[in-house]
Amino acid sequence: MAMSRKNLCILIPVAPCYAWILPALSDCLRDFWTPHPPVVIAHARPEDTTPEGHLCWTKILQRGAMEASRQGFSLAYLILEEHLPVARCHATHLNQTLPDLMKSLPASHIALMGWDNRRHPSKSKVLGKEFHRLKHLCGERDPRYNLHPGLWSLEVLLKCCDEVLGKVGPQASAWQFERTTARSRSPSLQPHKEECYQVCAASMSVGESPLPGKIGAAMERFVYMRLIGLMLLVPGKNLRAQVFRRLNFDRVFCNGPYPMVFSGVMAKGRINPNFTRIVSRIPGGAQLLDRILSRSPETHVAPAIAS
Repeated sequence: MAMSRKNLCILIPVAPCYAWILPALSDCLRDFWTPHPPVVIAHARPEDTTPEGHLCWTKILQRGAMEASRQGFSLAYLILEEHLPVARCHATHLNQTLPDLMKSLPASHIALMGWDNRRHPSKSKVLGKEFHRLKHLCGERDPRYNLHPGLWSLEVLLKCCDEVLGKVGPQASAWQFERTTARSRSPSLQPHKEECYQVCAASMSVGESPLPGKIGAAMERFVYMRLIGLMLLVPGKNLRAQVFRRLNFDRVFCNGPYPMVFSGVMAKGRINPNFTRIVSRIPGGAQLLDRILSRSPETHVAPAIAS
């Protein structure tokens, strides 16, 4: 068994509107990531909501990170409640390989959403096989400190929380966390922004893809990378967004060390139709969907995208 490092935990901040997903996440961690590190859960408190009704999500995250540090952890997989693993995880890579790389690189953040799919056009440097082809996120627009599942230095995560709360204040949502940390040039964060990496999903998955699958994935990425370039030629922000959706840029199954669907269970307050479509085609996925949807408030249920 690939036991996890003693300084490693899983941190789950829970927004009240998505709390119904937490049991499903707990089940998936138990079923697909064995053994997994200790879990620290941070729930919302009444003081996290302003009199106007705005939830300060970053306060929930900060409190969870502080509790994880208090318990003696220095590294944490930050996993939002909607980002379930939907197939068997590579426990050795998650429990040992990536935590070791955090120290040897060194890294402040390693994103588990792989760079090797249709959604990520970054041209930053890809490291060698001895580093499992991690991508070093050093480009101006590279997705540093996003809230897809990833391995964090708790010290840096707390600095990010301080930065966001200092700049945004009591209305610091998850979206504002990503936006503020991505744009930050503060002296406390800038050095750490050069320590961000992203996994190559194919290099860290449980099973190696057959050659036809590798060729198909490479061709898909080639086509979509060129389509992203052409998107700039589409006039108007709204029309661009429609074309983006029509081309299914967000229909991504990242089959890496933590198999997941881009954007997770929810999208814009409803069950993510890409999630239902992708998971229904995974072995055992229909049963998993039944378990999730059985817990869902009726107003969240949306049909899968048609073929």
